[in-house]
Amino acid sequence: MGYKVDWFHLEDKTEEKKAACDLLCKKSQETVGIAVKKHPRAEDIDQVRRLARKKYSKRVYVYIRTPTPSFRKVAEGYHEKVEFWNPEHIERMLEGNEVGLAILHDILYSNSNLLDNMIRFVQDLKIQVRARDKNLEPQAKPLKELWRLKDEIVFLHTSDTLLLGILEDKWIEKEITEKALFALYLHTLKLYGSALGSFRQTWKVLLVKNAAILQKVYNRYAHTSPWKNLWAYQDSCEDDLLSKPGILKEHLHELRKIDVREYEEREERFFRLKKEAGEEYSQSSFMMEVVREKFLRRHLTFFICLEDIVDQMFEI
Repeated sequence: MGYKVDWFHLEDKTEEKKAACDLLCKKSQETVGIAVKKHPRAEDIDQVRRLARKKYSKRVYVYIRTPTPSFRKVAEGYHEKVEFWNPEHIERMLEGNEVGLAILHDILYSNSNLLDNMIRFVQDLKIQVRARDKNLEPQAKPLKELWRLKDEIVFLHTSDTLLLGILEDKWIEKEITEKALFALYLHTLKLYGSALGSFRQTWKVLLVKNAAILQKVYNRYAHTSPWKNLWAYQDSCEDDLLSKPGILKEHLHELRKIDVREYEEREERFFRLKKEAGEEYSQSSFMMEVVREKFLRRHLTFFICLEDIVDQMFEI
């Protein structure tokens, strides 16, 4: 877009405070100040005040998660001077730009409750199975919590399976728009994050009542695929954190400009070879692949692992 960008948050935090923004974008006679906050709270309003006083051509405040009510109440008084961009606003700006929406997908996912709950659950689980409770004598099973865990993980498993089935339908794949796909992704990301958070809370209550049950299950089933796959998920989840904006900036020098013609030629050659080999291959949109394969199918495996472990607890 032709802007010279100063990234104060990484390069000079002293200048960040003076400029009242994280990014300062300059082009000819235009200067745009952009402040970015993942989840604005009351204490963050000071940056909005300072940004509003700057004589930039445009002042923008970007956030990923819904601000707290106290922040929103004060921020309302600055809407004439500062543009507030939430994920929906960014989505509208990127409408028709599949690559842009896919990048936004990665940024939202890397800052989501879902990814946070997945990483924390597996990290906690590694500690829990290594803890050695001296009392491994048979105890009453906390059946109330076990059935609640079963209900919660079956909800996630079946929801994911249902959505995958819908998006694999050829008619829906052909008719659904990128905008509709992205809206589906946003709602599902929020739903899964909340549901997995509830699962974690129930899991903690269960271990308070009977910590030995987990150690018994692990001693008997540690060699099985649900456990092995779950440990592999931690590395996979932590790799997703590379899509956080700050880390993306550090790796920009490794990226090269996409040659659209080169991409299209390779794609055409791929489908031609598939056709010549007599193989059927349905060409999906870029956004469909992101939502269906990178998001839904990947998490289905994670949910199945958790459900298998809960079932193992019933068997002990």
